[in-house]
Amino acid sequence: MSPALDRAGGSLAAAAPFAPALGVWASGEPAALPGLAVGAALAGGAFLLHHHLAPARLLASGGVVGALALAAPRLAVAPAQALVALLIAATALAALWMGRRPDERSRRSPRELARQARAACWILLPIWALVASSGASAGVALGAGVIVSWLIVAALLLAWLRASGPRPGRRAALALAASAGAAAAALEPASAVPVAGLLPAVALVLARDATRRPRLAWLEPILHDPARLLISSFLVLCGAGGLALLLPACTASGRSLGLADALFTAVSAACVTGLIVVDTPTALSPLGQAIVLLLIQLGGLGIMAFSTTALSLLGRRISLRYEGAVAGLMGERDRGRIVVAMKRLVVFTAVTEAVGWALLAGVFLRAGESLPQALWRGLFTAVSAFCNAGFALQTDSLMGYSRDPAVLHVVAALIVVGGLSPAGAAGLGALLRGRRASAQAKLLLSATAVLLAVGTLSMAALEWRGTLAGMTVLDRLHNAWFQSVTLRTAGFNSIDVAAVSPATLAVMMVWMFVGGGPGGTAGGVKVTTASALLLGAVAAIRGREAVEAFGRRIPHRSVYRAAAIATLGAALVLAASITLLLTQRLGAREAVFEVVSAVGTVGLSAGATAKLDTVGKAVIMACMFLGRVGPLSAFMLLTRRQGGEPVWRLPEEEIDVG
Repeated sequence: MSPALDRAGGSLAAAAPFAPALGVWASGEPAALPGLAVGAALAGGAFLLHHHLAPARLLASGGVVGALALAAPRLAVAPAQALVALLIAATALAALWMGRRPDERSRRSPRELARQARAACWILLPIWALVASSGASAGVALGAGVIVSWLIVAALLLAWLRASGPRPGRRAALALAASAGAAAAALEPASAVPVAGLLPAVALVLARDATRRPRLAWLEPILHDPARLLISSFLVLCGAGGLALLLPACTASGRSLGLADALFTAVSAACVTGLIVVDTPTALSPLGQAIVLLLIQLGGLGIMAFSTTALSLLGRRISLRYEGAVAGLMGERDRGRIVVAMKRLVVFTAVTEAVGWALLAGVFLRAGESLPQALWRGLFTAVSAFCNAGFALQTDSLMGYSRDPAVLHVVAALIVVGGLSPAGAAGLGALLRGRRASAQAKLLLSATAVLLAVGTLSMAALEWRGTLAGMTVLDRLHNAWFQSVTLRTAGFNSIDVAAVSPATLAVMMVWMFVGGGPGGTAGGVKVTTASALLLGAVAAIRGREAVEAFGRRIPHRSVYRAAAIATLGAALVLAASITLLLTQRLGAREAVFEVVSAVGTVGLSAGATAKLDTVGKAVIMACMFLGRVGPLSAFMLLTRRQGGEPVWRLPEEEIDVG
């Protein structure tokens, strides 16, 4: 049987005994019949998975849906528990329906039994914690559920030990845990709950695959797959940044931020988003601000660029497979020059940020700030602007400089250059010198120019008598231009975003979702993705099969990839928005704007960030992370590439669309 179905079977078997307790917990009254029916469906599905796949899937799916329906009255008033329950149910259904058909063997192999046992162990205590978290008394039903589930886990472990051969040490450890749980259950069923944790703890250590990998072999799939490496590196960066910001020395008050706020700040900085739950200039100490700046710089350049450059400097050779995959992920066309491109990226970043630092420090110094403060503020703002992060050392972002064109235009220039990427900047230089540029560079530059121009005109027209009122004509134009630029996933604001009109918010969300160029520091689905989809639509309207741009034909696989990226991004926005509306006290406009800003790694907020509870912060953190690593990278991680085009092709048949 496939690993997914092995884990699904073990999880369903361990979860089934909790169904009666779930009914008591949800209704407060003995609900024997519905709870027993749900438990029977889960247990029956777990038993039939190995023998009859289709009926098992239907039966188990009915049990999962029935469990949600049984718990609906309680979950409707408990957003955090509802979110956990929905995630568990979605994971269970995905494992059920995505696994391959089982083979015809009647005996389970040690590896399959180990997977089932470990899945049962992982599900035993979390489901109990979900049922017991509200403090409701499920009484005998909960104690009985724990005991029965514990016995199922013990049976799976014993079957695995029997199939895997003599293991005296493992059998002794398992017998110790079993005797402790049995003794507690004999004394009082409720007391078996904490003691029964010994069994999953022992099992998770013991129930390993029969063939153990060499030391550090688990790193190979990550190091040789750029998508996995990118996602893993950002996970490590966010986790390390969150732990660093937990230190009391990182706050101005000397008290820790708390895990949720520290992790949210770290994810926002590493994913160069700019959404904040604590005020950066007042809540963080200089050390905390320096950590945020380091996270912004590392996140902006991308861990991939740093690791590739470091490997080159250390004299290590990069495999052709790794080099080609990095080239495909980073948008580099010449795979043989990927290391040179990474070095060029670091130099380009350092030079651009240094120029921006010098200009901004001079402007801040002219505004009356001391030299050390002007230098620090200039460095922080330059790095944040180039990396499209949106963090600022002013509580009101750049609203205090709305009448200072020098600050607005220097920051805007850094945002545009960072969002273009070195490849886009090189294409712009080639065009200015009258040389030939690639079709991608032309498409990127032309689409960027159109978005900036249309965004400026839209902001000026929609907010001329709104948030831009009270300024001179030139200042209105300056701020309209700046807001058009910062919507390209930068996150700075020189006007009050919460006060703009609904029409302006709609335009802003479209611009935020599109984002900047591939290979740059900007987020979003990328300008070239939107351009490919638009060109594909134009070609379809004209009745042409080929998608063309600047004298070149765009392959269908590029258009398919663009459609996949846009679809995944839209699906993420929809799912996260619905989750926020279910769990938070937010209006639809606030929730959708917040999600689009997080997915596009923009950092603008209409005031919803301050209203988020722990669940809301977790949702937005997930959006920022997925928005940074990219829907395509997540898709590459969760699915494996198939082989080339099949030799046999199915016959074509037209379908009606539209």
